[in-house]
Amino acid sequence: GWSSGNAMSVVIVKASGSADGVRVAESRDGDGVGPVLRISYSTGGTTPPVPPTPTPSPAGGGVKLTVGLTSNSDDCEERGDELLTTSSDLELTEDKNLQQVIGIRWSSVDIPKGATVTEAVIDFTCDEQGSGQPAIDIAFDLSGNSESWSSEKKPSSRSLTSTATWTITDSWNTGSVYSSPNIADQMNEVLASGGWSSGNAMSVVIVKASGSADGVRVAESRDGDGVGPVLRISYSTGATPPPTTTPTPQTATPTPATQTPTPPTATPTPATQTPTPPTATPTPATQTPTPLTATPTPATSTPSPAVGGFVKLTVGLTSNSDDCEERGDEFLARSSDLELTED
Repeated sequence: GWSSGNAMSVVIVKASGSADGVRVAESRDGDGVGPVLRISYSTGGTTPPVPPTPTPSPAGGGVKLTVGLTSNSDDCEERGDELLTTSSDLELTEDKNLQQVIGIRWSSVDIPKGATVTEAVIDFTCDEQGSGQPAIDIAFDLSGNSESWSSEKKPSSRSLTSTATWTITDSWNTGSVYSSPNIADQMNEVLASGGWSSGNAMSVVIVKASGSADGVRVAESRDGDGVGPVLRISYSTGATPPPTTTPTPQTATPTPATQTPTPPTATPTPATQTPTPPTATPTPATQTPTPLTATPTPATSTPSPAVGGFVKLTVGLTSNSDDCEERGDEFLARSSDLELTED
């Protein structure tokens, strides 16, 4: 009965003979993203290489954080006097031969005061093939609590941190995920700005870099795939902080485009995973759940050759009712979290 584009679901229960315990995950009602399905598949050819194994971080309060967009208006495109918050994709940074400024806002970023960000990257899912090798500048809104996008608060009007330049030499393949360079220094400027509190909003502004070659990359917006750009952060609350760059306020000015994009080819990054099917009958809980604290450091993956048509796919939930909890006769489709598997 399978056809491309059909729906898939997983069912999770406590395994027979499991020790007592619980893990609590975000639902889509909780963080606006919920569980994300990452898939690598092949259309023929050699078996893909195994991705790197995550390495635990040393002591010092290392924390890994993934932040998604919570509203379709959290990403936007600015072209001249026009501000688009409902586009199905984000052209980085040229559309219809017009340069544009991209704004992306994460409404709640839980990094405590005094923390030091060691890694921060933005994951973009490719919506359609682009062209050339464009260079883009990424900077954060220097405000300690970035405001929503509006005609009065456009991306180009914000005071910004220093920039990180990303020259995109890889072709992008539709459905594959591509990560920005590390923008931890720029994020640390926001944390040091004086107005920061844990849970405040952060935004980035993306423009074409000065001297960039012609070209464009097209990423999914939240309107497009229900997820949009995802911010992945590693921060420390105890280790000696690395040096950060001094904030340099600036404004984002679009650079005129000079040509129309032509499609390239793409080199996706595969991942492998073997799921273990659960048993179908839940086991009654025998004790009160104990909250988990974790201190991992994210793994980094090296792009592998595109042999045999390997494709990496990231699929997000599209509705708050896409995740649920069932307890006896009770069915909860709007919980703010998912207890695995005891509540």
